Amino acid sequence: MKTTTIGDLPEELVSAILSRLPVKVLVLCKCVCKPWCGLIGRPDFVKQHFDHENNQQRLLIRIEVPDRARYRHALYVDESFSEYEEPSHLQIPGRPAADVSDLIGPLNGVFCVVSMSPWGPMALLNPAMRQFKPLPMVQEIDEENLEFSFSVLALGLDPSTGDYKVVLILNFWDSSEEDYHCVVNVCSSESDSWRVLEDVDPIVANSHAISSLCCTYLNGVYYWAVTYHYHTDVAILMALDMRTDRFRKIQVTGCDDRGDNYLAWCGDSLALLKCYECGAIDIWIMQNEECWIKSSRVSPLEGIRSLFCFWRNNQLLLETMSSFLALYDLSTQEVRTFEACILEEDYYACSYFIYKESLVSIKGEAGKCKLWDTSSDFIQNFFEIPPDILMNL
Repeated sequence: MKTTTIGDLPEELVSAILSRLPVKVLVLCKCVCKPWCGLIGRPDFVKQHFDHENNQQRLLIRIEVPDRARYRHALYVDESFSEYEEPSHLQIPGRPAADVSDLIGPLNGVFCVVSMSPWGPMALLNPAMRQFKPLPMVQEIDEENLEFSFSVLALGLDPSTGDYKVVLILNFWDSSEEDYHCVVNVCSSESDSWRVLEDVDPIVANSHAISSLCCTYLNGVYYWAVTYHYHTDVAILMALDMRTDRFRKIQVTGCDDRGDNYLAWCGDSLALLKCYECGAIDIWIMQNEECWIKSSRVSPLEGIRSLFCFWRNNQLLLETMSSFLALYDLSTQEVRTFEACILEEDYYACSYFIYKESLVSIKGEAGKCKLWDTSSDFIQNFFEIPPDILMNL
């Protein structure tokens, strides 16, 4: 009687079995045999694994405690938020100080780790794959007539090449022109270099992009809500096509320009949250760029400090003035409040991310990728030593 071996199994069956496993196990499985290694690295399998029901969304909370040497990161493992983990590979170093690190993303399980300084060191990070790729330094702009105002960062992807892109929009006040001025920098993970976009559209030059509540990237396009330096009758969004590096303006017809605008994900759709001074929130859902539908209104809620993102089943995640978390159900209009286990009396601030593990590799053709080990000197010193020097250590 013939014995069945692993090599005898159909590839479809092997793929179905392996797609259920966590990334840490799959990295080890790549060493079993060449066919498995090739399968696990294929783009179609990477997507199959990322979309599998076993690879559930988790809530990642990043908390800053002023008297600690680093941040704490907690990964909530269920919808009740009663239990959480603090995995070592998600404890991203950083000091709660002027040069504190920040996280942008995630996009397909990949983050951009960045210093709060507009020209500080940056890196791409896939913590599940233990890959950390420092990016080159952004060329600092030192012109006497330009006074730096603020910066906005975004992480996107060119779907035609699979190339991750980091977008840095620097805003200045130009004293010589007595007007605002912006410089748009784009870094490609494949070319491993920054370039300045020339002939930036007036859409960008005459507006301030607002950081989204999450990574608002969709099908090769990144979206921002914006505020203009002059009055507009309708809410305006700005979109950057990652294939062409061209901007375009989007008008949300029927939505006025009053209040503060934020973009987030609601299910599989892009949502515009319009927050009014009275505390009410209108939620507009994008059908396509030309069609937005007002789906619901959140009545003013008492004791709410800020809103963060949508959680499962279209529930809006909020933080109360008492440092509790709350979920507002858009269907029932009910609020469920609970205490986040990680919050402490002396915490300063929290950031929230919807995170899923991913097999996406950020090595690129150049292969300039470091092992993500938070105890290593390289990682610990990343925000202290310029990347071009670190790479030669």
